[in-house]
Amino acid sequence: MALLKKKEAAEPYRIPSLAEADPAYAALLQKQSDLYAPQSKLTSERRDLQKRIDESGATEPIVPARVVAELLGDATDSTPMLRKRATDNR
Repeated sequence: MALLKKKEAAEPYRIPSLAEADPAYAALLQKQSDLYAPQSKLTSERRDLQKRIDESGATEPIVPARVVAELLGDATDSTPMLRKRATDNR
């Protein structure tokens, strides 16, 4: 009966990924993911600002600054200020 017994299959050969094989490459991948997090946040904020600008439907020039808006009695978070924040975000 020992002849009919199946042999245990050998564990298949596994090739390690480059990140597993090279610590420097793994560190670069980690740095890349650390940089993507703030970039994603800024992109999301920029989309939100652009959406708010588009919803306002304003076509006024981008000229007024925060001080000028305050002097004129305009809201400082008006469409031009949103555009300025969106531009600063880029």
